[in-house]
Amino acid sequence: MRRVKKYAAIVVLLSIFPITWIAGRNFVTEKGTDIYAYIPQESDIVIEVNNVNFIAEFAYQRIFNEAYVMENIDFEEVEIETGIDYFSKIVLFREQWADEYIWIAVIAYSDKDKFKTYVQTKLKDTHMAMSNGYAILQLSTSMHQEKMDERLVQIARKEIKPFTSRVDLRKFFKADKEINCYFIPPSADFENELIDGHLSFDFHQDHVDIGGEFTPVSGFEDVPTIAYALDEDVAFSLRSSLNVFNSIYWFSKEKIEGIPEYKQMALDYDGVNMFMVDGSFNYKFPFKKYPEMQLHFDMVNNKVWYDFIDTLVAQEKIRLDTTAHILATEEGTFFKYELNKEIFELYQSPVNLKENKDEGVCFAMQLQIEPLLDNTKFMEDEANPPGDLMKKVGMAVAKDMMDDLHALANVEQINFQLTKESNSKIKASGKVQMKNREGQSVIESLLFARESFYFISLAIDVATDS
Repeated sequence: MRRVKKYAAIVVLLSIFPITWIAGRNFVTEKGTDIYAYIPQESDIVIEVNNVNFIAEFAYQRIFNEAYVMENIDFEEVEIETGIDYFSKIVLFREQWADEYIWIAVIAYSDKDKFKTYVQTKLKDTHMAMSNGYAILQLSTSMHQEKMDERLVQIARKEIKPFTSRVDLRKFFKADKEINCYFIPPSADFENELIDGHLSFDFHQDHVDIGGEFTPVSGFEDVPTIAYALDEDVAFSLRSSLNVFNSIYWFSKEKIEGIPEYKQMALDYDGVNMFMVDGSFNYKFPFKKYPEMQLHFDMVNNKVWYDFIDTLVAQEKIRLDTTAHILATEEGTFFKYELNKEIFELYQSPVNLKENKDEGVCFAMQLQIEPLLDNTKFMEDEANPPGDLMKKVGMAVAKDMMDDLHALANVEQINFQLTKESNSKIKASGKVQMKNREGQSVIESLLFARESFYFISLAIDVATDS
């Protein structure tokens, strides 16, 4: 089993779950909701993890399905004294503070000194405040750390107006669900049709059910349903008539922000061909990238879109070959493109969207992880080949990375959609299907999360080092 030598801050939370089966020997009543008082009013995402539910399932699986659990979970740290109160909830929230977003966790502890020691052995740079049995633990880095440290103390002392003065989480966070989430989408340059919403994650034998509701803005009845059907034959397919995306990630560190308002959005992604090049291109990641993708927007205001594209060109974020209709990003991602009075498209092969016939659906997505990984290919660029040493090292790293990523394929498929129920509510529904039909979704989700956070931690380390 691969050992993670470097940790992203969030990974420390994952280490809680492999040892909770010990606490599951006891039968206790779940603690109350006093932990909500530590969530600042300005938070825009709140996530609650009901530890007791996970403890019960771990205990059951550990006793009655021992071989399966021991094969998949590393229990080396079982005997470590963490000082964590496993029978309290864990809450994570995101707060927009100054000019950045900061993720923070609220964790109950039973032994202050043991908890501090445990966290400090897990995190190379710990920022935390403790008060009244709770630790306020910073999970993401800040450009204003000194002021952020003061903020953590204010939160621990409950000097910040709580989120519950804005939203009564007890109405939406159900104790029988393993994970609950509340969202307040940030404002954007275009109108966002969603005011707020909540989701719950209900863990079953081989799958996780997703349910919830979102509140739309006034006049939502004028928002159409999605015009194009999902393509179930590609690895990732997404459709939206909601303006909930205002940025596009270009398969690297690049990020294009401020996407103008659109009527319809359709995205199909089926992997990417990566061609390794020599160092003369000065790419941070030495590959030309050709995503097998079609991205389509039905525009609301074509002048705004033309101005948006012109701005990206002026900022040298993209280059346009208007004769061949080729768009290239600054980090070497290449598409064909179409821009006219009605649509904007990026693609490798001609866009072939099909009409949607389902009434009421305003957002839909499907993700199949294994095909996505299988369709990610690494090759040598014949026109600008790398040197032999660079090629050998680069291709070896790429192969190792893809081999490791295949551990994520224990999640077979994710489906999610938003459906208009009325002018005042949008129903959220979805399902996470595990590949192992004989496993247990709590264990399988932990394995997926562990691998996911491993790669997140590497990305954070690379970003920090650079």
